[in-house]
Amino acid sequence: MDIDIVDETVKCTNKYMQGIRHKFARECRCTETSRSEILALLELLYLSGTRKGHQANVRELWTADGTGVQILRACKSYDRFLFLLRCIHFDDLQTRPGRRQTDKLAPICTILDIFVKNCQQCYNTSEFTTTDEMLHPFRGRCSFIQYMPNKPAKYGVKIFALCDAKTFNCSNLEIYCGKQPPGPYDVRNTPTDIVKRLVSPIENSYKNVTTDNWYTNIPLLHYLLEKKTTLLGTIKKNKREIPPEFLPKKPEIILDYNMTKGGVDTCDKMCALYSVSRVTRRWPLAVFYILMNTAGINSWVIYTINTPSDEPQLRILFLKNLSLSLMKEHLVSRSQIPSLPRDVSAFPEKYRPLPAEDDGNGIAGRPPKKRGSCFICGRQKNSSASMKCNQCNQFICKQHSKKHYLCKLW
Repeated sequence: MDIDIVDETVKCTNKYMQGIRHKFARECRCTETSRSEILALLELLYLSGTRKGHQANVRELWTADGTGVQILRACKSYDRFLFLLRCIHFDDLQTRPGRRQTDKLAPICTILDIFVKNCQQCYNTSEFTTTDEMLHPFRGRCSFIQYMPNKPAKYGVKIFALCDAKTFNCSNLEIYCGKQPPGPYDVRNTPTDIVKRLVSPIENSYKNVTTDNWYTNIPLLHYLLEKKTTLLGTIKKNKREIPPEFLPKKPEIILDYNMTKGGVDTCDKMCALYSVSRVTRRWPLAVFYILMNTAGINSWVIYTINTPSDEPQLRILFLKNLSLSLMKEHLVSRSQIPSLPRDVSAFPEKYRPLPAEDDGNGIAGRPPKKRGSCFICGRQKNSSASMKCNQCNQFICKQHSKKHYLCKLW
C-alpha cells in the first residue's frame, strides 16, 4: 500500500465528511482527517490484528481500567476510531452511480488497481506459482456474495489469486463480482479465462502454474505453452484426454503437485491468523481489509528476502514494528495535546519534539540570555561572561577573547 492509496483515501473520506457535517451539532466532532491520521488508523488495525482483537469489542480494547491496550488509547480516542471507520471511503459518492453502470466494483476499483499494480512491480515470483480462490468472511448486503461450503467462512467475498508457492506472496488477485454490466469490465469468468488473466504478469518467464481440477484442461495447457509457461494440475480419471500411460501412479509428479499446490491456501490461512478485519456491513470496507491483510504478508516477505539473517524476523514482530513506524508521525502531534489523560500521555511523551538549541535570539518566545559560562573554560573556572563570539555566537571570557584595533578610515 503506497502513499497514493493513502492520499486517495484521505481525499474521498474528507469529501464524505463534508457532506455529513450538517448532521452534527458541533463541527469539532466531524473534523477532517489527514495522511498521518489514516496511517495511524492502519497501524491500529494491524496492531489489533496481532493481538487477535479483530473479533473483540472495541470498548474492551480501549477500556481504561488497565485491561485495555494503552498504545491504542494513546494513538487515538475510542470515538474517533469508530468515526473514521464509519466515514472512510475510497471513491467519490457523487460520481459513483455513473461508474456503477459499467463496473460493480466502482466503490473501490481505484485503490484496487493501484494495489494490484504495486504487487506485480514490487516482487518477482519464484519458478512455482499457484492459482486458487480465497473466501473473505462477509455477511452484509452485497450482490456478489458467495457461498462456499468447503471454506471455513461459508459466506463471503470470493477472490481469485496468484501466489508464490514458496514464499506465499500474492502477486495478482481478482475479486469475483459475477456478471458485469456491458462495458470494458464485462469479461468471461470461465476457469480458463480466469487463469489467463491471473498469469498475465508471469507470461514468457518459463515458470510453472499449479491448479486444481476445476481449472485444469487441455485448451489452457496449450495456451500456457504458447506463453512459455508450464501447467501442473489434477484431473479426473474419467476424462478422455488422459493417455493410458498416465493412469498408473506417478510418484514424482504427485510429489511436485503436493509441494506447490498450497500457495493460495497458505496465504489465506496467514491472512486469517493476524486479520485486521472488523465487523462491517459495507463490502468496500471488507475488501479494503482483504488488501490490508495481503499487504501485511507481501511486505513481510519482501522485508525477509532483502534482510537475510540466521533467524528471520517473525511476522508478528514485523507487524508490530510496522505499526510503530506508521503511527510515529501521528504520535508527535498527539504528544502536544495537553488534555490527554495522565495514564495515556506517558506513551506519546517520548515522541514530543525536543526544543531547538538556543541560538542567541531566544527560543519559545523567551528573551536571549545575557550572561553564561565560557565554553572554553567550562567547569574549570566558575565565572560568567557577557561577551559572545562573533563567529559561533557562544559566550566567551576576557581571557579567551581577542581585541581588534582598527583605524578611523577603515
